[in-house]
Amino acid sequence: MMRFNLLNKSFFVLLAMIFIFSSCDDDEKTPSVTTNVMVFHEGGFTKNNATVASYNQESMEYEALAYNNANGSFIGDVQQSATQHNGKIYSVLNGSNSIQIFDSETMLSAGNITSERMDMPRYLAISGNTGYLSNWGPYDENYNLTDSNILKIDLQNNEVTEVIESGDYVENVFLQNDKLLVSRAKWDGSIKHLTVINTDSKQIIEDIELPVGPAEIISDDNGSIWVICTSGKLVKLNSDVTAIEETVDLGDGALEDIDLFENEIYFYQKSTSSVKKYIISSSSIMNVLSNVTLELPYALGVDPNSGEIYLADGVDYAGEGKVIRYSAEGEIIDEITESGVLPTQFIFN
Repeated sequence: MMRFNLLNKSFFVLLAMIFIFSSCDDDEKTPSVTTNVMVFHEGGFTKNNATVASYNQESMEYEALAYNNANGSFIGDVQQSATQHNGKIYSVLNGSNSIQIFDSETMLSAGNITSERMDMPRYLAISGNTGYLSNWGPYDENYNLTDSNILKIDLQNNEVTEVIESGDYVENVFLQNDKLLVSRAKWDGSIKHLTVINTDSKQIIEDIELPVGPAEIISDDNGSIWVICTSGKLVKLNSDVTAIEETVDLGDGALEDIDLFENEIYFYQKSTSSVKKYIISSSSIMNVLSNVTLELPYALGVDPNSGEIYLADGVDYAGEGKVIRYSAEGEIIDEITESGVLPTQFIFN
């Protein structure tokens, strides 16, 4: 009798364990779904009319003035970039010389960061409670930048705490462990570097010359670093980020935006007006969208959950821009013809 009870207990324990692990497996297999897409717009220079729109993928409803409606005002002048971190959006305003912070769900303002040291800020990278902001600095009499730097920001107090030397014409920033990677690009091609700064010592430890127009920096699923260059080159850095390991020729001209989906790098090729992807595993390029009609290609984004592709058209710099949504297979799902002035970035919630 005792043996029968023990066997029964063992059986039920085993059954419970199977149920628990099965439930875990089910949870792990539940796909993530993007419920909302934020579309950021630069607005017109000195017009103070930068906007943040909200797009519901399921209903296809587009709220062009979502931030305005939540806060009663425009977000500022020239929205250069936006970074999402811990449920907040940090919007870098190049003309307002500030960073506006708002809740990523409600879009309600959560403060701002200003400093006399901010002068034409560009991009923000965040780790924990610390931000690193690329800062152009002032022009000289010939309209050249001469005092660009990186501003270190305490995000708990929203204060600039340090100025880090970087070299001029700083653009995109990316954090990898104790290294801050900074792309630096001058319009005439005379500056085309990836500058690597040690975040502990605040010293430049590498300054790698790249093809013309280094822009966005991303990391693939294996932790490798890639940099898109607007001249049409995709560069992979070695594991120590000390030298170029591979250079991929993408053809003439590329949009400065790239995105990663299923460990494939999506890019927009200007010369053919098409979206393509570089397949890392096979070192090959595949066409995704052909003969895309854009007057002023301005931004590319790929939904990390579905693989849907978003393209932004700045049209004429001053009037309403356009946003086009494609399926992962390249079919048009939706087209928003009055998105806002100069749609420049997508964030998928």
